[in-house]
Amino acid sequence: MERKRTLSKIQDRVMASANHKNFTNTNNLEYNQIGNQGAEALAKFLPGTQIQTLHLGENQIGVAGTQALAKALPGTQIQTLDLYYNQIGSEGTEALAQSLPGTKIQTLSLGGNHISDRGAQALAKVLPDTQIHTLDLYGSQISYETRALLKKKFPT
Repeated sequence: MERKRTLSKIQDRVMASANHKNFTNTNNLEYNQIGNQGAEALAKFLPGTQIQTLHLGENQIGVAGTQALAKALPGTQIQTLDLYYNQIGSEGTEALAQSLPGTKIQTLSLGGNHISDRGAQALAKVLPDTQIHTLDLYGSQISYETRALLKKKFPT
């Protein structure tokens, strides 16, 4: 019951953002345990809003939620996306990587998401075609070779 109330509260806040284009440019929705269902609901409302910064850390968002967000991102104004300490893994990271070239994202935080070489390599491949200048992969399980590849593609 508590999760349903929390999810409803999140949906109400996102709907307010969607209906009030100037509601806020920054939305901090950290620690709300919205999970995949909440991320999918959020993804429906994001396109067309003026949200530029979205903090979704520690929300138990998995692959399905990340895939929904990834599909929505190209239709948003989001420049800073914080997904730290969720459960997106490499599969979710690959979905994000595919959408990043079509977004306005400049800062991407994915630390603590169990990202392996596969996910990090997908990011490395698209980074030159994105606007990203800050990337956080703290705690990812990536090899020295993949780190070198990221550094080569993304030297800062």
